[in-house]
Amino acid sequence: MSSNPGKYPSTVKNVTYRDGLLSCRVGNFTDEQNWAARIRLELVEKFLWWQGQVRRADLTSRFQISSAQASSDLQRYFELNPFAASYNTRKKLYEASSEMVCVLHVPRIEDPLAMFLGAAAEDASPHSAWPRRMAPQSAQRRLVLALLASHLVRVKITVGPEISIEREVIPGGLARWEGRWFLRAWCPAGSEWVNLPVDRILDSGWPREPLMRIPADEAWGQFEVLKLRLRRDLNMAEEMHYQLDFDLSGTQEMSVTHRRALRAEVLAHLPPGFQVAPETAAERAKTVP
Repeated sequence: MSSNPGKYPSTVKNVTYRDGLLSCRVGNFTDEQNWAARIRLELVEKFLWWQGQVRRADLTSRFQISSAQASSDLQRYFELNPFAASYNTRKKLYEASSEMVCVLHVPRIEDPLAMFLGAAAEDASPHSAWPRRMAPQSAQRRLVLALLASHLVRVKITVGPEISIEREVIPGGLARWEGRWFLRAWCPAGSEWVNLPVDRILDSGWPREPLMRIPADEAWGQFEVLKLRLRRDLNMAEEMHYQLDFDLSGTQEMSVTHRRALRAEVLAHLPPGFQVAPETAAERAKTVP
């Protein structure tokens, strides 16, 4: 029930009665039914979900709005999702709760790529693929939080029917090849960098600070050119099919550039009609900066 039983200053908007109490909002007002406001509120939720924190500057810098409007947006979001975060007075920002749930959008692991991860994540495959199962949204969130903070996280991974193992890793990157996401992570127990299929992760713990420094991942920063050629046992119709689908322009070869760290995954997911072309030792040693 809404009413305005008396005269109020012009700055007072949306005077309402709620649970018998008079509630009023002064100055800027954020209406989540407005498209632009909805986009800003969804961004607040994405910052909290994936980065674990949000501040007014995140809104003012991205949307070129006033600090007053940003404050109104944050206030409105926490009215819609009151248990999502708490305010840290020392850091002057809102910190997300580990039990946060999203109320304005369905989280997708692609969301934080352009927002936060940059070179730490990429869609390495230009081709579409069959849909796959993904890790639970809560596990995806914790993996991204650990990646952004270089924190240690315990993951539970399925390795067979009703068989799973647990490993503690420090995420270093995310990449997708042929529709499948891989988490690049340092494994302290094995003292090695590993690639974990995200669709095999069943659960993950809350990130925590590691007790060690991880070594540089040189293979992640290096790129290789892999030469592929059509298999010789293809018939004429199959060969034409692959030439058209992969735009080979009458040739039988193509090149694929990939991170050296993902070479095993790339080789394991070659298109059925292709094989690795013979190459010289000099070509094998060549990397792309």
